[in-house]
Amino acid sequence: GSQTRTCTDFNNCGAISNKPALTQSCVCQENWSCSNWSSCVNNQQSRSCMELNGCGTSANMPVLYNTCVSSPSPSPSPTPSPSTPSQPSQPSQPQNPGCTVLKAGDLFKVPDNTAVYIINKDLRRLYFPNSEVYHTWYQDFSIVQTIDNVCVDDYPAPSQPPYGVNFRSGSRLVKIEISPLVYAILPDNKLSRIANPEVAMALYGSNWTKLVRDVSDLFWPNYSISASVVEEALPHDGMFVRKANDNSVSYFVKNGFMYELLDSIFPDDVRVLSSGVFNKLMIGGTAYTSAEAVGNPVSKE
Repeated sequence: GSQTRTCTDFNNCGAISNKPALTQSCVCQENWSCSNWSSCVNNQQSRSCMELNGCGTSANMPVLYNTCVSSPSPSPSPTPSPSTPSQPSQPSQPQNPGCTVLKAGDLFKVPDNTAVYIINKDLRRLYFPNSEVYHTWYQDFSIVQTIDNVCVDDYPAPSQPPYGVNFRSGSRLVKIEISPLVYAILPDNKLSRIANPEVAMALYGSNWTKLVRDVSDLFWPNYSISASVVEEALPHDGMFVRKANDNSVSYFVKNGFMYELLDSIFPDDVRVLSSGVFNKLMIGGTAYTSAEAVGNPVSKE
């Protein structure tokens, strides 16, 4: 990274020989905040950590998993006799009295901790790895609920990936830290490799490299890699786009069509396409708000 400053010559000498440096290199200092450890299940505990400074690196990320000793499983309940009528299944309720009942799509945190989670359809909690990922989905933290720490275990971590939330499709490009291959993010946590820099530039602009984020081995399993490769500059599902030299309207790509956006709450994520690339897709008849287009990270599970 770099830092910049401005300098003024108060004597108006007009010379620059003694002018101080205006830029200098710097290193983003990671600042991690972690949740409490989960309960011990199958001799393993987990927690989530969020990097608060938005560095995009994970060199100093704390350990997310820990070994432990699970408590013995309780003896199974006796099987009811055929004459015992079966009871209808009841909706899941908090195990701890007084705890907030959360539903799929709800966001929560605990007191004195900045880590944010979302509840999936199985009522399990998924972590947001950092604030940059969070802000590709939400503008602010106004809808995040705060629940008591003792209530967290009512919503256990998933038993299989994804364990956390990924960047919203179309908002960034990603690569694993140890590989140069760059991937486009598609809906449903899928990745599709971009064949070459020319395709990346046509879809994501001349500064496309600034959108590439390194993903560590710990977070990479939250994605699944598609067998398809982006070999043509064809806008993919999840992208926000507009036509070059036309600022009047933006579109959302869904199922291979472009649909007009009624607002733009993510203006930095709108990709400007040349006429040739833009005209490859047809415009659908429905219009969406940005919130309707984006949904939430678990709405399509």
